Amino acid sequence: MKIVADKAVDFKYTIVAGGNPEEYVFLKHDMKLDDKVEILSSKPFEEVLRVMTEYDVLLLPSVVEGIANVAIEAMAVGLPVISSDASGMKELVTDGETGFVFPARNAESLAASIIQFNDTTALQREAIARRAKQSLKGKFDFETFSKGFDSFYKEIAG
Repeated sequence: MKIVADKAVDFKYTIVAGGNPEEYVFLKHDMKLDDKVEILSSKPFEEVLRVMTEYDVLLLPSVVEGIANVAIEAMAVGLPVISSDASGMKELVTDGETGFVFPARNAESLAASIIQFNDTTALQREAIARRAKQSLKGKFDFETFSKGFDSFYKEIAG
């Protein structure tokens, strides 16, 4: 976020963190991002979904990640996703089509993805969100998950 701020891009970054995020508090102060970064305490699931609809994009800068539920949830409510290419996230987000993907542990690429998103028009963002939501159908909906779990348990139970 410091790289993005140094490029004079206006943003507000909200982190929803559990526990005591002392490191985040220190870093945002140390990098002079106090007016750009907000840290919220963890919230109940329903509140997180509601809050998601108030933002422009979900940023998932994970180093290691399966397929993050928070990204699926964001896409389901029409919130575009910028994600690292950590593990399974490339299966969920297609760069430039259903969101934006950058190499994990690469701050410059992360900043470039944020700036690229910032430069998209409202119409382009809506199209990305629509394609993302559509991409979930048949893969990450309740019916598909329940059939998959049912099949998995029958297989391991013999």
